[in-house]
Amino acid sequence: GRLAARILPTDRLTIDLAVTLNDEQQDDLGLISTGVYVPGAIGEFLCMVAYEDCPHADTANGLYPRNRRHYNHNNPLRVEDDYQLYTANITWQGERVAFTSVTGYVETDFHRNGELDMDSLDIVNEDFEDIQKSSISQEFRLQSAGEGRFHWIVGGIWAKDKHDEIESINFGSDPTTVEFFEVFPHFIIELSTLEREITSKALFAEGSWDVTDRLTLTAGARWSEDEIKARETKIEFESLLPAQRAKDSWDDVSPRFAANFAVSDDVNLYATVAKGWKSGGINMELSTPTDPFNKFDSETLWNYEIGIKSTLLDRRLRASLAAFLIDWKDVQVNASRLILDEEGDLVSVQGISNGAKARSQGLELEITALPVPQLQLGLNAGYLDTEWKDFAGAVTGFGEVDLTGKPLPKAPELTLSANAEYTVQFGSSWEGFLRAEFNHEDKLFYDVN
Repeated sequence: GRLAARILPTDRLTIDLAVTLNDEQQDDLGLISTGVYVPGAIGEFLCMVAYEDCPHADTANGLYPRNRRHYNHNNPLRVEDDYQLYTANITWQGERVAFTSVTGYVETDFHRNGELDMDSLDIVNEDFEDIQKSSISQEFRLQSAGEGRFHWIVGGIWAKDKHDEIESINFGSDPTTVEFFEVFPHFIIELSTLEREITSKALFAEGSWDVTDRLTLTAGARWSEDEIKARETKIEFESLLPAQRAKDSWDDVSPRFAANFAVSDDVNLYATVAKGWKSGGINMELSTPTDPFNKFDSETLWNYEIGIKSTLLDRRLRASLAAFLIDWKDVQVNASRLILDEEGDLVSVQGISNGAKARSQGLELEITALPVPQLQLGLNAGYLDTEWKDFAGAVTGFGEVDLTGKPLPKAPELTLSANAEYTVQFGSSWEGFLRAEFNHEDKLFYDVN
């Protein structure tokens, strides 16, 4: 459900209020047994180590493809997710200045319980996973209004995000599993809690000067600071691990410069130079708090872009072309690796590591045409060339390797999309349309592995 309201106390003051409520419930995944345990699945592992002859307990109704709808799970999964979103936007429009206030609050509640083995055998269960998140933010902006050659905007943002999570995973009561692992029924595999709080602050300012009727110069900067506090407690295999606590903060100043030249009323040239910043963070999924993988640094980049935007043929053709170059430092990369915990056992941990340097450059073309009023054509094309400039110690599932010279993950070299839409009018009250779309994306590496 969603409710929105606009209040106009005066001709200059506008207040927009909105609330959105959402409640979702998802039943069991309904997986159909094929009679084959997928490599890496819990069932296959237990099949190898605990059973002399792998039982297919879900075969009462036959195997796929003969069986397409019957399945047999002893403890079906149950997922519930709901959120509440509240926003307030207040704008006051003066003759020379305008003031804007944007307030937002969102709260989400997630619950899941059920089996994790996806089998009719009572092997492993998630008793519960409860996650509560909330986020509140406040932004103020003051900007120039009216005529003049100089335009400006200043503002600030404050936000706080909270994340509370608790999860319990237990062995089931399957006799063979209990006997093999020498545990009692419902033995605790993991009972963990995670508390995380992020406080964000930012101040920004930007000014644009119309040097001539055709040339505009822009300069601005943004100061940002993120502070993270985190605490994690964990019981693994009935043993209490040391609680982990972490606190850190990161800040940055990012400038931006731009120039825009109007060749004519329909053609504009532009160039921008801007710094980007992504805050560092904390990996809590570690058994060794002093491990250097526990924290990761901020990611920064410089973006250089030039382009042209045009509206031609009596506004029936809109075309833009851009070329860009991005230089990255300390790129944040999702990674996993094996480490020795405090007991000397080999465990797998996942988190974020920092790549040293990377580069990305490319071209982007966008065309929209209206040959006749009823027909609209669109074309988008992109060429992307990416490369790790210095990534000798890349953390992967195969150990630390040298990825220098390799392309970045999720960066296809060529992307292409086209669309055509034809509209037909039926009388004075109805219209219909026929639309065709084409999308192509080159092969890519999904992650550093």
